[in-house]
Amino acid sequence: KAEGYTPKQIGMVDIFGFEIFKHNSFEQLCINFANEKLQQMFNKHTFLLEEKTYREEGITFDPVTFYDSQPLLDLLGLTVKGFAKVGLFQQLDVQTQM
Repeated sequence: KAEGYTPKQIGMVDIFGFEIFKHNSFEQLCINFANEKLQQMFNKHTFLLEEKTYREEGITFDPVTFYDSQPLLDLLGLTVKGFAKVGLFQQLDVQTQM
């Protein structure tokens, strides 16, 4: 490492909380990314779509608030359907192709 070099980091919470490491590897980032994608799908189907159904049926309810990690998933992730967005994983793929 060059003198005075400080590595950059991206923090991402593992929703299941199984792993607690001082430093995570790229593989762990990929695992955490997949877990967050699953959590987003769960949140969307369990909370957002149910709330939409309740509204459509005129059912009174208390909305559930939850942390939306979609901006981080967009930064790291795969191309969003209908948009020409490129995430960090696509950039890494392009940069490492020979």
